[in-house]
Amino acid sequence: MIMTENFEETWDAYMENYEICQPDIFFQEMQQELERRLEK
Repeated sequence: MIMTENFEETWDAYMENYEICQPDIFFQEMQQELERRLEK
C-alpha cells in the first residue's frame, strides 16, 4: 500500500527502483527452477 500526497511521483520513484533490480532476471530464474522441479 502506498500512502502519499503525490501518488504519481512516489509510484514513478518506486518503479524506477524496481527496474534497477532487474526483475526479469529473477522471473527467468524462477521459471527455470520451476521447470527443473517439474521434470523430476
